[in-house]
Amino acid sequence: MAAKAGKLALKRRYERAASIAPFYTGGPLTVSRDGSRLACKCAGEVKLLDAATGAIVATIAADAEDITALALSPNGQELVTAGRDMMVKTWDVQTQKKIRSWKSGHGNSFVQQLAYDETGTLVAGGCSDAMVRVWDAGRGFATHSLSGHNALITSLAFGPTPRSDPNKLILYSGADDGEVRVWALASKTCKGVLKGHDSAVTTLALHHETQTLVTGGRDRVVGVWDLDTMCIVNSLPIYDVIEGLAIMEAAAGAADDDAALEKVKKRKKGKGVQGGAGAEQQARGNMQRADLEVVTAGANGQLKRWLVGSGKCVVSEPERAGTVGYMALLHAVARPDVAQEALLVAVTIEHTLLFFHANTLEIQKQMVGYNDEVVDVAFACTEPAILAVCTNSDHLRLFDTTSQSCRLLYGHTVRPLSLSFYNLSPSPALPLPCCIFAAIHVRRARWRRNSGLKNTLSQT
Repeated sequence: MAAKAGKLALKRRYERAASIAPFYTGGPLTVSRDGSRLACKCAGEVKLLDAATGAIVATIAADAEDITALALSPNGQELVTAGRDMMVKTWDVQTQKKIRSWKSGHGNSFVQQLAYDETGTLVAGGCSDAMVRVWDAGRGFATHSLSGHNALITSLAFGPTPRSDPNKLILYSGADDGEVRVWALASKTCKGVLKGHDSAVTTLALHHETQTLVTGGRDRVVGVWDLDTMCIVNSLPIYDVIEGLAIMEAAAGAADDDAALEKVKKRKKGKGVQGGAGAEQQARGNMQRADLEVVTAGANGQLKRWLVGSGKCVVSEPERAGTVGYMALLHAVARPDVAQEALLVAVTIEHTLLFFHANTLEIQKQMVGYNDEVVDVAFACTEPAILAVCTNSDHLRLFDTTSQSCRLLYGHTVRPLSLSFYNLSPSPALPLPCCIFAAIHVRRARWRRNSGLKNTLSQT
C-alpha cells in the first residue's frame, strides 16, 4: 500500500556504508621492521594491516588447514607462512600471489616458528619434530637441518649478518624444555647450549653492540647472556609468565658511558695503547649492557620495563579492572611518523592489539581483531558516529565507525549483557552497560577530535 500523503514511508532496504570486520582470530602475527605493516592470522587467511590507520590493505588466502607460523621479510615485500598441511609458502605482498612452496620436513612434521635473517635470503623454521631447518627463501631449498633439541621449538632469532664474512651467521633457538641453542650455520654445528630456564623459552631478543642475548620463559625469569662467553650474567625474577619481551636502550646511557671511559683512560694511562683500547672497549660494552632495559609482557596483563643491570622495575603499566593477559609482544624499531621512536604492540588473549609508547608505556591506540559473540550494540553519539559494542568480553568497546579505531572501557569483572544511553544535554551521551549480578556501571564517553576516543569513568 502506498504511503499516505504527508507521511514518510519506512525505508525497507539499507546499503552497507562500512563494516567492522575481523582481522585477527588468534595465533601467529608479526610486524614489519619499520612498524608500518601488521600481518595477522584470520582463520585460514592472513590480513595485512596499515598500522597507522588500522585499515586492511590486503588479504592473502594462505590455503592451509591451519596457519601455524608466519613472518614478513625485512623489506616487507614477501610473506612466508606455514601450516598443518606440512608446507612452507612465500607470498608477494603487493599482488597477494603465491611465489613458491616447499615441504617443511619429513613425515608429519610441520613448522611452528618462522624467522627471516636480516638480509631476507634465509628463513628458519622450528619444526614439530624438534628440528631446526633453514631454507633459501629465494629458491625454496633446504640449506641446513639442525638436530639437538629434545623438545618443541618455541622461539627463533637470527643474529646480525657479519659484514666481513656473511657466511658466519648465527641462529638462536629456544625450546619447550628451557634450553637455548646457538647454531653456527657456516659449520652446521651447535656452538653452545644455554641452560638457564626451567620451562619453555617463549621469546629471544638480541643486542648486537653489547653482544647480549635476552631470553624470557614461562618460568617467570628473564635471562641475560654474554654471547662472547656463552654465560649468563644476570637473571631477573619477573614474577609473571613471560610471553614476549623487547630490548630498549636507556636515554641517559650515553653520558654514563663517557664518564666511565674517562675513568678507564686515567687508570690505563701509561700502560700501552693496546691495553687501554681493549679496556675502553670492554668498559663501553659493560656500561651499555648495564644501561639496557627490557620490556616484558605476560599473563598478568601488565607491561613492565626493567633495568638489565640492577633488575629494578622502572616503569609499569597501570592496573586495570578485568584486565586479561598478554600472549605476545611485537617490537617495531621505528615509527614512520615519529623519528627515532620505538613502538610496542602488545597482543591480548582476547585478540586486542594495544599500541604502547615504548618509554612511558602509555597506550597510544587500540585495535580489536575479533569481536566474537556480539550481545548488544548502540550508538553513543552520531557526530562523530561512535558505536558501543557489548561482547562476551568483560570490556565495553567503543568504535569510531569512520576510522575503526577502538577504545576499551575497563571496570566490569564479568561480561556486560546490554546497553542503554541517555543524553544529558548539552553533555555527551552516557552508556549504561547492564551486567550480570545486577551490577550497573555508569560511564561518560567523550570525543576529542584531535586525540581520538577518550573516556572518564564513574560508577554507581
